[in-house]
Amino acid sequence: MNNSLSTRPSLDFLNPRAPFELRFEESLLIGSRILRHLPGKRIVCLGSWNGQQVVAKIYFDPQRHKIHAERELRGVRAMLDRRIPTAALVRFGENEAFTVLLLEYLHPTNSAQELWDAAPNGVQRREIIRSLVSSITAHHAAGLIQEDLHLDNFLFMGETVYTIDGASIKVETAPLSIHTVLDNLALLFAQLTPAHDPLAIEIGCEALAANADSRITADQLGNAIDRRRNARKRDWLKKIFRTCSAIESYRDNRRYAVWDRHDDSPGLRTILEDPDVALNQSHLLKKGRTSTVGIVELGDRRILIKRYNLKNFWHACNRALRETRASISWRNAHRLRFYGIATPRPIALVEKRWGPIRRESYFICEYMEAESCARYLMDENRSSEEKDLVVDRLCDLLKSFGKLLISHGDTKATNFLIAQNTPWVIDLDAMREFDNPARFASAHARDIKRFMRNWDSQPRIRARFDRCLNESVNVGLNVESTSSIPR
Repeated sequence: MNNSLSTRPSLDFLNPRAPFELRFEESLLIGSRILRHLPGKRIVCLGSWNGQQVVAKIYFDPQRHKIHAERELRGVRAMLDRRIPTAALVRFGENEAFTVLLLEYLHPTNSAQELWDAAPNGVQRREIIRSLVSSITAHHAAGLIQEDLHLDNFLFMGETVYTIDGASIKVETAPLSIHTVLDNLALLFAQLTPAHDPLAIEIGCEALAANADSRITADQLGNAIDRRRNARKRDWLKKIFRTCSAIESYRDNRRYAVWDRHDDSPGLRTILEDPDVALNQSHLLKKGRTSTVGIVELGDRRILIKRYNLKNFWHACNRALRETRASISWRNAHRLRFYGIATPRPIALVEKRWGPIRRESYFICEYMEAESCARYLMDENRSSEEKDLVVDRLCDLLKSFGKLLISHGDTKATNFLIAQNTPWVIDLDAMREFDNPARFASAHARDIKRFMRNWDSQPRIRARFDRCLNESVNVGLNVESTSSIPR
């Protein structure tokens, strides 16, 4: 290639943009699309090298890029040596500044996550889980443990399931114990929302039963899934407050902000600089002492900004060193989505500060057109069948809270929106997840009591809620989820 004719810039490790060029092994890697960027550590891109289409993993951590790349290389070679389907190794090279691993571009493929999200019913999802379990048990038979089992690390091409991300492959020299196998399957199933636990446990127990040493029960597998899911949840709820592959953050003496990289744009950054400017120009939904809520145009979509106000000097003093309500809402929105419970997608959190002192805070999320559950259920133009379906789904939602030990804290009807017959939960700053079932029980009872007051003037609706909620504490989870948990 004649470099003098090239118009592509060199790769900027700090702010990567495609297309780009990177000279590597006396040849030119041409990056066409950034697939993933882990700031300060790694870039994954689609590109071409010596005329071959490849996936390039570029490691550039000044202290550890060789270590990280060699760990990936070991995992890839271990899978290839043991005939586990994975992308073929094209090239590996390193210098003082960066290390590059080039892998075969597998095409056409779909990730397990893409297939899961697109699956129209439980039959297809059952087959996806079976295929993933079959792939994982093949790893186990080969003495391999995949320690990062999120669904994007598996690619489906026809009947073949390819494993990617060799850095997470652990090679065992001794045969795997049944408890190691159990724990690894539990990690796979923990990627799914709790609604799918019965199906996962059924398929997992079938796989474990094929092992002559297995005496694992469904309860043991269920408990292992809970442990793994709780660990993933704790890690995720820490990540959302700092810069990582999914989240960007900023902090100085006057402002703290975190936002979803998926939404990053000049328009959003302008709003994050001073949300009050956008709020003052918004379509206001609420202007109260405790909070102000407005709808803002951002490109071709609308977002909602909720400012938590300081009512007076003493209220400001009381809140100065405490976690802000916007921060609580940000965490709880991610918590609900982790569990597969519908809530508007969180976009950003902003806090105004004077050093360590917190002032006004802002929670920004997607705006959705929906009715409150009270308006929906009291609409005389809706059929009894539609209303009964929504009542049942609201009951399922509250039962889910009982299973997960979550108290909403303010279960008035306006905090449950209905879109396409599905309940969505909003107003999350009073929400809390309990560790102690006994302490949760009284909070849950208050939630149910407050929720039932919404229907004092609607005896038919109240009677239906009474029938399905009178044993709502500690019931089995019974909600339909349409996606897996975000990693």
